[in-house]
Amino acid sequence: MMQSGSNAQSVPRLLVLGDVCREEFRLWWEALPEPVRQRAVLGPKKEDFLPDFAILLQSWPGEYSAADVLALRRRFPLAPVLAVQGNWCEGEARNDSPLAGVHALRWYEFIAMMPLEFQVFSEGWATVWSLPPESQPEHRALFELQRPDFRKPWPDEKPVSFRIESDDFDQFRLLRDFCLRTKWNGQEARVFSEWTGDSATKTDFLFFDFPDFTPATVQRFQKLQKRRPKPVFAAFCEYPRPHEWRLLQKRGVAGIFSKPFRLADLEFFVRGQRND
Repeated sequence: MMQSGSNAQSVPRLLVLGDVCREEFRLWWEALPEPVRQRAVLGPKKEDFLPDFAILLQSWPGEYSAADVLALRRRFPLAPVLAVQGNWCEGEARNDSPLAGVHALRWYEFIAMMPLEFQVFSEGWATVWSLPPESQPEHRALFELQRPDFRKPWPDEKPVSFRIESDDFDQFRLLRDFCLRTKWNGQEARVFSEWTGDSATKTDFLFFDFPDFTPATVQRFQKLQKRRPKPVFAAFCEYPRPHEWRLLQKRGVAGIFSKPFRLADLEFFVRGQRND
């Protein structure tokens, strides 16, 4: 595993092209750490600016052409090009020809991946976006496994506890196995769920799997938020819309993960919350 060319403990420099005022991209921009926003350049304004990542905010399929990507790669040959896509691009792979030469990901996928990948970058190692854009999923997984361990150490010896709320047994099993198999602090985690008949009024984390955002589901979630002491909430949903994202933010949800998601990002989130 080779280190990237960046200096250790550095803040990535982003060149951002596109409509940052669009609703979903405002959420994306707000999610960036403040030091990253301060170093970012919006639009091709500074001739001498050398970005670590070139970001195309893609509002709709076809907004950018292969020529646009080629021009960016020629101008910044060392900077990965990421197409951060809005909600209108969700059917691009089925209905259009995906933009070649870029790492394409939804705005909410970037937000979930960002904490771990920016930590990797700050430590002077290559992010997953340093791979060729055409890399297969298995190559990406192998690349991630070969990187050093960037997980934050567990701050105490207290067993960690989780409550999982999900109507989908497969999703429950995925989250349960994640909680039980992850090595937190040498002690086995405690997991509670209606699927196993276990109940607990006090847990460190509460994972809520949103099947939808109907009033009944939101009311059920709000009822759980009245628990005291209040656990750290993480929400899981499919294709979140900006107004749904805002709703979760207003309800104090600390982590929002769109399905499917990387377990490494979820673990990084949990460890980060325990260390705060």
